[in-house]
Amino acid sequence: MNYSGHGAQSLWDQNFLSNASVPQLTNANGPAIFTMLTCLNGYFLGPASNDESIAELLVKSTVGGGPVAWASSGKTTADVQMLMGRQFFQQIGIGNIKRMGDLVIDAKAQTPANSDVRTTWILFGDPMLKVRE
Repeated sequence: MNYSGHGAQSLWDQNFLSNASVPQLTNANGPAIFTMLTCLNGYFLGPASNDESIAELLVKSTVGGGPVAWASSGKTTADVQMLMGRQFFQQIGIGNIKRMGDLVIDAKAQTPANSDVRTTWILFGDPMLKVRE
């Protein structure tokens, strides 16, 4: 599941998906990989439940969500997000890179070295998750 557009810590633009709607997801038997090409969906402040990002909630959900979520903990620009996202999805399609963490490393390598996109994107979940056999 990919989202590209405006976002905040607890929602996708226009409340398409929000922290409040995560418990309503019913894909427990078909969990998704969540990639969020937006700002702040991985921003976390502290241990209080109201500080959780949408990425955290998607990974923690027992009724839906997924085993991994890849999201930004900061504000970034769409142009560099798209460079990274394009590389990520091209590599998934090719199928040579098998693990989620390796896909993330490869995609981040396509961004400028001093880019906020490279430094703020966080993989929530297990980087060893195989997305291909």
